[in-house]
This record gives sequence, C-alpha cells and structure tokens, in this order.
Amino acid sequence: MQTASAVRAATIEVFYSPTCPNCPPQKRVAKQVEDDTVAVELIDVTKHAERAKEHSIKSVPTTIIHGPAIDHNIGFRGLTTQERLEQAIGVAKGELKVDALANPTLLDKIKQMIS
Repeated sequence: MQTASAVRAATIEVFYSPTCPNCPPQKRVAKQVEDDTVAVELIDVTKHAERAKEHSIKSVPTTIIHGPAIDHNIGFRGLTTQERLEQAIGVAKGELKVDALANPTLLDKIKQMIS
C-alpha cells in the first residue's frame, strides 16, 4: 500500500526570500492548494541559491509546478492567484489541457495587433 506522499501527482516549489514583501502571500496561496495529491515545497533562495540557479530564478516569488503529464515545468513569476495555480496543477496532472492556462485577455490583444 502506498502512502499519500508516494502518490502525489504534482509538486509546487515556491522560491522566496525572507525580505520579499510579496512572498508571504504567495506561500499562503500555494499552501491552500496542497492536498494528498499536491506537495508544496517552500525554498528560501538565501539558503538554497543553487536550487534557484538550477531553474534560472532571478526574482521572487517564483512558483514552479511539476507533474507527470507535462514535459516541462510550469512557472509563474510574482504573485499568482489560487485559481491559476489550480489550473496549472490540473495541467500538470493531465486533468486539463494546456490551453486552460491561456490568458484570454492577452490572447485577444495579440490577435487584434496582428489582424
């Protein structure tokens, strides 16, 4: 029998700094989506600079989502809403298609610019 931690389908890494004013809210949002299938790891870049460098992180908060249904990580720089994290988790788990992460407002603006 597998334990809950062994069957987790997605992992969220939140890279933060103790002096960052936007990091505490981002850490709270990530913790709100943690459950039996989603693990959250909070990574202090002042103590784990090598991990931040592995992901080319240059600003905090940065949130990275890993999952079995995606070849590449999904990342967000700055504050991210709970809704966006839940969408990214769904994509990472294979429950949603990648276009669930599209920002329709931005896409509409781009379409208008090129037409």
